[in-house]
Amino acid sequence: MNEVIWHWTFYGFVTAAGNCPVQEWFDRLTPETRDELRDIFAYLQKTPNSQWGKPEFAPLGEGIFEIRYQDKSHWYRIYSCYWPEGVKQAFTLLHGTTKKVRNDADGKKLAEKRRAQLRRNEATIFQFNF
Repeated sequence: MNEVIWHWTFYGFVTAAGNCPVQEWFDRLTPETRDELRDIFAYLQKTPNSQWGKPEFAPLGEGIFEIRYQDKSHWYRIYSCYWPEGVKQAFTLLHGTTKKVRNDADGKKLAEKRRAQLRRNEATIFQFNF
């Protein structure tokens, strides 16, 4: 019996100007929050995406997904998509945000815009540094 080994690769969005907004957001988080998010990504990396689910992962529609963590006062969200298209086990982080509210329509719209930029080759990706 062949066992499939899962090893997702996570990428970060790079603007046309060369900025890495999700990496910059992540690097500004507290060490404790970064550690919590690293734990979530370590779990996701080795798990079939068919088993990804709440509370850490949720589809938002239109091909956008969120990876999230909540502490006592904030929601930390990373909006993402499967990208590059056609590459197995590849997932790109489009936008990271810290909110005190549950609904973040603006964040989702920004993620959709960034995914469109990737599709038009107006932006690139890099392997995310946790």
